[in-house]
Amino acid sequence: MVRSTTFLIILGLVCGGLLHLTHQWTGPKIEQNRAHERLAVLQDLLPDGNFSQVDLDTMPLGACHTWISAASQTTGYAGIIEAIYVWYPNNRFSMRIVRHRETPGFGDFITGEWLTNLDLAPISEWQSLDRVSGATITFNAIQTLVHQATKQSEDHCREK
Repeated sequence: MVRSTTFLIILGLVCGGLLHLTHQWTGPKIEQNRAHERLAVLQDLLPDGNFSQVDLDTMPLGACHTWISAASQTTGYAGIIEAIYVWYPNNRFSMRIVRHRETPGFGDFITGEWLTNLDLAPISEWQSLDRVSGATITFNAIQTLVHQATKQSEDHCREK
């Protein structure tokens, strides 16, 4: 009994150590890939999106008379939902979800055509979205992201 318990403890420590080393080894590459993904999303959102080197940590980007882009996040049902948005001074808005942990099936609508169909829609249309059945918390998180983005953009432009 003691022997098998000792073996399980040692096996757990070895596996845990290997997982930790793997995380340490792959962590920088994962963050680099996430930055590339965010840049690709930003290039997709902007009509003149020809950025080669952009520091996404210095957001918001852009000028108030053309567009503002920034990242925003809020809590959904299963964790943080991260988004990149573009706000235009004529109160048009576009947004993409770049990371979430929502339940597959229920949360998939936030990364599909549901948001892309709203590209350049007026803020008022984004703020009055229809709910998606079965995903109330995720939907509320999207509404929160839209509200945060609008406030962040307006505050940024008011300061300029």
